[in-house]
Amino acid sequence: MLADLKLSEPYISWLTRAEPVFRYFRKIPQRRWILLCQIILVIFLARQLALFTWQLVPVETSEPAWQINHLASGNTQHNNPYAQLNKLHLFGIPPQQEETKQPTPERVPVSRLAARITGIVASSEPSHSLAIIKVGGSDKTYHIGETLKGTRAKVHEIYPDRVILLNGEQFESLLMYPDEAGKKPRPVARYQSKSVKQAIARVRSNPASLSEIVSISPMRKNGELQGYRINPTGNPALFKKLGLKPGDLAVAINGHDLTDQSQAMKILTSLPELNQISLTVEREGQQYQIDIPAS
Repeated sequence: MLADLKLSEPYISWLTRAEPVFRYFRKIPQRRWILLCQIILVIFLARQLALFTWQLVPVETSEPAWQINHLASGNTQHNNPYAQLNKLHLFGIPPQQEETKQPTPERVPVSRLAARITGIVASSEPSHSLAIIKVGGSDKTYHIGETLKGTRAKVHEIYPDRVILLNGEQFESLLMYPDEAGKKPRPVARYQSKSVKQAIARVRSNPASLSEIVSISPMRKNGELQGYRINPTGNPALFKKLGLKPGDLAVAINGHDLTDQSQAMKILTSLPELNQISLTVEREGQQYQIDIPAS
């Protein structure tokens, strides 16, 4: 068969050697050739589908995002073209924020908040002071630094007759007695004098010497103990330095209720042993807390 074909000698030689291979392939059934073609076609289509799919999926690049290069040079005015523009203040000079300064208490304007003081315990130690303020129909006890319920006003200072609030950046005052607006607040006594310390030391060593400073008498109403009336005796000046006034009614010591007979006797007998005395007195219908260091 190959001799009938007009082919070159090299090609005829190659075909002669490959003729047994052709005969082998001709013996393979046609169904196997079809199956082989199908497999090849499936592999090709799968490869093309994979390439198409990877083109749809975003690939993260390892290249760093673009960033502004910050020059390490100490003199940036020449390197930064916008440095000189900042000095021109094209939009004006921004105002400097000034620290809020509190005026004197008597000059603090009266607050317009719907709040009312119902009670004050003013102490010579500010952290011990408290105010009972009615806001929104309910009374609540507030210490310095606490925010009034439903407002942004914070308790800044507590005096015997008023409370100074810091409402945002504005100082406002709540008055116990509205007719005292513009008046100086009642002072809270502080005792650092040498004579006070000497008197306290003397009382600690000899409790009976307390009678040289104050007279203490129980105050009863309708047979019920209301507290103990305090008045000066031999040393009115020292009595005043302690922050006391004649006629003060002592109602509590260190939180112990002096209207309770058993508590009153217990705390009064232990006075010389106390390191700190917080005396709560009623004066002109108002309560005051006086802190007396016992040493």
